[in-house]
Amino acid sequence: MKSIGKIESAGWKFWIVLSVLLTAPITWYVYFSLYDTITRSQRIATGLIVSMIAAAFVTVGVNEVLFRAACRRAEAERHTERKKKKRKKRGEKK
Repeated sequence: MKSIGKIESAGWKFWIVLSVLLTAPITWYVYFSLYDTITRSQRIATGLIVSMIAAAFVTVGVNEVLFRAACRRAEAERHTERKKKKRKKRGEKK
């Protein structure tokens, strides 16, 4: 199992779990906030769709954070490699 620092992206599994977790509260909110003329099944379907869309937005945000962290890590590694090359070229140790 990967540690949290090594995760590269939040994929479909994360989206599905988040959709399931958001389904109940969003469906409850949608169920009580829509008009009374809408049928029960339409309210539940609307809640499911909204929860999936909300989970997608959160997943995109998490992926962006993970991508930027990976870019920073890669840049730090390149920086240390450049320093090592310069020191080696000059004949310094460490």
